[in-house]
Amino acid sequence: MFTRSIQHLRTRLLLSLLAVVFLLTGAVLALIQVRLRAHVLADLATTLHTELTVYGKVEDVRRQQAEQSVALMANLPSLKALMSTGDIPTIQDGSESILRTSGADLLLLESASGELLAVHSKSGAVPTPSGR
Repeated sequence: MFTRSIQHLRTRLLLSLLAVVFLLTGAVLALIQVRLRAHVLADLATTLHTELTVYGKVEDVRRQQAEQSVALMANLPSLKALMSTGDIPTIQDGSESILRTSGADLLLLESASGELLAVHSKSGAVPTPSGR
């Protein structure tokens, strides 16, 4: 009988230790999961901020290049001569080659007063201005 109570006590102790080990393991895993989630979120926020900064710089450079291209095109002697005519059909016809050589998707030419003189696009879906 005495050996039977020792075995019963041993079984209870083993089950108790097993329950404690499972609980401690579960608590440690839950803590690790919370810490890892916080670390991943912080890393993601840092990465997104860095990518946003890089994208902003790339966009600034692209904008500067576009402005330089526009300035170069505006100073073309052939474009200046074409614009000096003031005739909408002449400007519309003569400026089509400028769109092809510029590599742009859209070309709008306006007079100094803001009147639209010529419109060209690679898609052809933009209406052209009417002549005078």
